Amino acid sequence: MAAKPPAPTPALTPRRPMGGTERFMRASERDYGSTFRIAAVLTLASATPLAAADLTAAVAAVAARHDALRTLAVGDTFVEAPPTLAPCVDVAVVSPGSMAAGVTAAAFDAAQAVLAGGVGGAWANPPPAAPGGVPTVLPWRAGVFLPPPGAPHNAADAAALVWYTPHYLSDGTSIDALAAATVDALAAAAAAVAAAAAVAAGGASPPPPPPLAVVPLAPPLGAVYPSPGGPLGVPLGMARFLAMEALTPLLTWNRRRLAAPRGPPAKPADRSSTARDALVPAAVVRRFAAAAKAAGTTVGCALVAATAAALDAVGVVAPAPAGRRRSTVAIDVPINARVGAPAASGLHPTTVGCYVGSAVVDVPVTAATADDLWPAAVAVFGTVHTAGYRRFQAESFGVLGEFLSTGLGRSMLGAKVASPSEQGRLMPPGVSNVGRCTLTDAANARVADGGGGSPTVTAVRLMDWEATMGAPLILYSCTVGGDMALVLTAVQPLVPTATADAVLAEVVRRMEAAA
Repeated sequence: MAAKPPAPTPALTPRRPMGGTERFMRASERDYGSTFRIAAVLTLASATPLAAADLTAAVAAVAARHDALRTLAVGDTFVEAPPTLAPCVDVAVVSPGSMAAGVTAAAFDAAQAVLAGGVGGAWANPPPAAPGGVPTVLPWRAGVFLPPPGAPHNAADAAALVWYTPHYLSDGTSIDALAAATVDALAAAAAAVAAAAAVAAGGASPPPPPPLAVVPLAPPLGAVYPSPGGPLGVPLGMARFLAMEALTPLLTWNRRRLAAPRGPPAKPADRSSTARDALVPAAVVRRFAAAAKAAGTTVGCALVAATAAALDAVGVVAPAPAGRRRSTVAIDVPINARVGAPAASGLHPTTVGCYVGSAVVDVPVTAATADDLWPAAVAVFGTVHTAGYRRFQAESFGVLGEFLSTGLGRSMLGAKVASPSEQGRLMPPGVSNVGRCTLTDAANARVADGGGGSPTVTAVRLMDWEATMGAPLILYSCTVGGDMALVLTAVQPLVPTATADAVLAEVVRRMEAAA
């Protein structure tokens, strides 16, 4: 009996071609393990215990509201995912022995393990595919973490939810949108249960809530911020990038290099990452923000300055050369391209996708910075708030993505990542400040205004694993309800774990002292 022919691959609806930045990040994710993969650990507060089914349903509801979460990459095209593809949600019950640290701490550790598993682990890339090359799973997943049965209920740490998203479909600001949508989905489900109970008790059926709008997939970064020059814009931008690569050593002669780790250079396969977290209380954050405003800068710029000063104090960067009056510490600062985007671009605060630029800021660090952070913070502000700076960085990153997604660009990048002289330091230390999660705060406020009968998100711990590529360390900052959650990821052996612990502690100490 002849075998049945394989079922035909269903026709897929194209959304749009992938942009250069998106192609670059997807290629880097596959070439360099877990690079450009995001894990966001959400702490859920609830007056009553939460059920896995309710949290899983909330993930599905959030996915239904965002086209980015219903999108597959087929070739170099984003296509609409078939409706048969359901989100992959892993449910874990925290072991009783781990409950001393809490549910969120267990989720934070588990998220690191998923990222460390790389593209060959549970979160595979490329994902399993049908014969026609169409992925059979969505490119993102989620994790639900619950306390063990019988454990005392902790309303402040009732459960944790982890969003695992590829950077080519998301960024730090996207996580604020997803956290807010999670709160909204749980509130809608709770309202539906309450309405059904009221009807069962003989009450009138309340009017249904208005449907929530679907957030569309916006145009790629390069379309929102096209490179000046028309058809020649991208080639000219690539030429400018290559010229700057050659000139950077001359232009940054006063930039302090990272201190070389002991031992032989770490090959990409020998690199690993760890993450450490700290929660800065709202009272400290308020004082820090007030001091920043009084100095004429912002919390984000002050956080960059505090990180540069911490790298100096702990010895992550080499000492300033004797006799040199001025030296700087380079910090990579992502730029949120939604801010200042053209009105008709399709970019909005709720847009989920990859819409970041990247700027390397030289922070002046002197002996006086140990006692007074604010001159360095003001200098950072003067750089990143220069007229046209944000747009230029968004345009440049779009061009860089176009170049690094080509064969030549990937080859050059691979040579740098593997270079013994580079030691994997393709990028300087970074500070990714999502800042105040205004969408999440607003969603939590809606719950409070409605009587507080459904869960809220009280903290977001964000991390992006870039071990194989070798970004030495990155500090992530998300503020919810006034509390600032800091996560520092560090690559070993480039930055030993004890050194990373010291850097994070020093950043917090400087925030407290400056406030």
